[in-house]
This record gives sequence, structure tokens and C-alpha cells, in this order.
Amino acid sequence: MSYVAVGMGSCKIEYEPFGVALVISAWNYPVYTAIPPFATAIAAGNCAVLKPSELAPHSSGVIKKLFDKYMNPEFYQCIEGKVEVAKAITKLPFDIICFTGSTMTGRLVAIEAAKNLVPCLLELGGKCPVIID
Repeated sequence: MSYVAVGMGSCKIEYEPFGVALVISAWNYPVYTAIPPFATAIAAGNCAVLKPSELAPHSSGVIKKLFDKYMNPEFYQCIEGKVEVAKAITKLPFDIICFTGSTMTGRLVAIEAAKNLVPCLLELGGKCPVIID
């Protein structure tokens, strides 16, 4: 907490966690887009749910196994599943959603989040074409 003097009074900045964060990772960097955002959510004091990409099933399985072994399931969950699972969990009233992936999917995440007035952190990418002559 930091205090700032303002004229005759003072104000303070008090940092508070959002609540429950949803982290949805991408297929092309399945660990890198899952663990750092999840760790950031924990460091900020949030409970968190991770949805690894279904397109990287081996990485997803390892992450799930490690979560089940080392994380307290009362506060931190890893949910595996296909696209239907991702669609269902984005409809839930999380306090913040962090998504890394395609622009098309990011648009769908943002639409569902907007229905519950949930703030989003979207890292949207896409294919990076190259022309070799």
C-alpha cells in the first residue's frame, strides 16, 4: 500500500486481487501461455482456473497431472476438455479472463465475457506467413 499527500488530505493506493481468474492457453506455446499468466494470477492474490489448449493434449495432460499433485484444488484448478468445455467455462462469471490465442477465438471469449461484465486480457496472434523466394 502506498500513500500520497494531496493538498490538505492524503490518498492511498490499496492493491486488491480481482477474485477468481480464468486463464486459457494457446496450442502453439502450450506451457509458456499457461504457466506464466497463471503464476501472475496467483502472485496477484487470486484464485485461478487454467484451461490448457485441447490441441496440445500431451502438454495439457502433464500440466493437469502436476496441478493435481502440487496445487491446492480448493483455490487452483486445471480443467481439460475440448472446445465445448472452453465455451462453457467462458460463460461463467469469473472476475477476470486471460486468453492467449487467435483473433477469432478471442472475439468469442470477449463476447461471452461482456455478457457478465468480466474484464479480459487478450493476447491475440495469428499465423505469421513468410514468403521465400
